[in-house]
Amino acid sequence: MSVKAVYAAAPILHHGNVIPRALPLPARRLALAAGPCLLLSSSLLVGACFQDGGPGESSETGVSTVASTVATSEGGSSSEAGSSSDASAAGTSTSTASGSAGTTEPVATSAETSTGESTSSTSDGESCVAPLVDCDGDGDCDDLETSFEHCGACGSPCSAVCEGGECLASRIVFVTSGKAGGFTGAASMDGYCDSRAGLAGLPGEYVAWVSDEDSSAAERMTHSTVPWMLLTDVVVANGWDDLTDGTLQAPINVNELGDTVDGDCDDIGAWSGTNPDGSHKPGANCVGWTSLSEADSAAVIGSAAATNVGWSDGGCPPRSCDQLARMFCFQK
Repeated sequence: MSVKAVYAAAPILHHGNVIPRALPLPARRLALAAGPCLLLSSSLLVGACFQDGGPGESSETGVSTVASTVATSEGGSSSEAGSSSDASAAGTSTSTASGSAGTTEPVATSAETSTGESTSSTSDGESCVAPLVDCDGDGDCDDLETSFEHCGACGSPCSAVCEGGECLASRIVFVTSGKAGGFTGAASMDGYCDSRAGLAGLPGEYVAWVSDEDSSAAERMTHSTVPWMLLTDVVVANGWDDLTDGTLQAPINVNELGDTVDGDCDDIGAWSGTNPDGSHKPGANCVGWTSLSEADSAAVIGSAAATNVGWSDGGCPPRSCDQLARMFCFQK
């Protein structure tokens, strides 16, 4: 069966939309593409060299490279003379008229602190500072970034994992279909991953598994508790700790189009400059990924066929800076 038509049972949860995995992979991509995926900005151009297809990329897909940028006082109470009394400490008010009394139900109120933080008051008068909100009116603050019952918004349940207000069953990882070199640093390589994912209709933002003196993969990536999976629904690692323990559950050998990448190191080598734990490996990054000169020191290359430490460090021989290579891209 073609990799592009792999079926699976679990649905994909994406920005509140449920996309059945029972759809063939191409159809899933179309459904995913219809939602918000990423922002591409022309304000940061990647100075990269391409193999036949244009600057910075091989002719396998002939796609131009761009870098992605992501546009990354409390109220008091009043009383009416002779008709009402203030009971703000308990969040209630009482009133009397013609010998009768009534009590209003406690309600949660919102305000903004002097520092600009959004707050909400619980039924017992406590304050919840965003992203904490008393969604149930029970006096408890709910964290909209991690709550299973209120993920991202009150009344928005999540049956998977809530991270940063998003309900995630898994994150995507892929090796690029094209080869590239001569960037302007690790950030521009992140942009390359974003552009590849966006053109393939994949959701989210992506980080390249590369490091230099200014930025390591570990510093830029989300230390997730949900699995990173290939587009073939194969688990590569069950979260950050599993990813960085020196052994992958499966090689990162599927590209953003759902095709398997194989062959010798000329075909499966990926820029890295990174230790298996995500830290920077000194002196192994073609002068911060900016050089296309053979005279500069070679860069550490990982392997799309490896599941041991070689996937990140030494799975393929060091590559001269005037050469091109693939990249591993991890969804944030």
